[in-house]
Amino acid sequence: MIRCRHALVFAGLLVGACERSDDPETSGRPEGDTPSARTADRFERPLSEEPPPTPRERLADALGLEDPAERERKLEALAWDALELEPEVARQALDELPPGSPGARRLIGHFAMRLADDDVEAAVSWAQDFEDPGERAEAFGRLALVLANEDPERAATLVVTEMPAGRPRDRAVVQVVQRWAQQDAPAAGDWISSFPAGAARRAGIRELLNYWLPRRPDDAAAWVHQLGTPELVDEALEVVAELPARSRELFHARDPDTPAVGKE
Repeated sequence: MIRCRHALVFAGLLVGACERSDDPETSGRPEGDTPSARTADRFERPLSEEPPPTPRERLADALGLEDPAERERKLEALAWDALELEPEVARQALDELPPGSPGARRLIGHFAMRLADDDVEAAVSWAQDFEDPGERAEAFGRLALVLANEDPERAATLVVTEMPAGRPRDRAVVQVVQRWAQQDAPAAGDWISSFPAGAARRAGIRELLNYWLPRRPDDAAAWVHQLGTPELVDEALEVVAELPARSRELFHARDPDTPAVGKE
């Protein structure tokens, strides 16, 4: 089953992106499992030993399995192994994984971050073709995480317009606020305060104030009282009461009329 139309874009971008995949912290592979290590292992193998199957042979073998769990396990392993040298086989293996499966989501998240590092527009176009809500959320959540470091406003737009509602989107909202607050706290505050009441808005306000109050307490306290509705002001004050003691003290020193309550 082909989930996305941009097969050539996918393959072309991954060739460049995966030149960096020897780093075990970003590749998703165990430390020491690199192309150079595997090449050295082949040279050390006795000459009489049968050569390992090619990625395409492994793909045919996996597709012929009747056990769904074993089939999925082998397809996921093949997708990771073929990523560097045969990205088209990696794409085919990904396409054959059950939509929304944990293995598919892991691969999609990895691919999305790699593609975003090279070409954001192509990565967005690639992610837009996913029909499964879980896969789409994984792709755009990872894209937003990468993009928020350089262009948090664009990342915020992608989260709102491209991600289906749910916990992955709520998590992405908070991650964007965390990064946006470091660059432009008032703009991050305007964005998160525009959300409807719910877990995402409250968590976003908490992240914003947790960063903002220790650094610019006057601005942060003024922002709380300039929020558009009494409901928002009350929610922000409740969040202040949940912050660490030092942040609460900074806030109440600039707003003595608000009761200084909170967790000790």
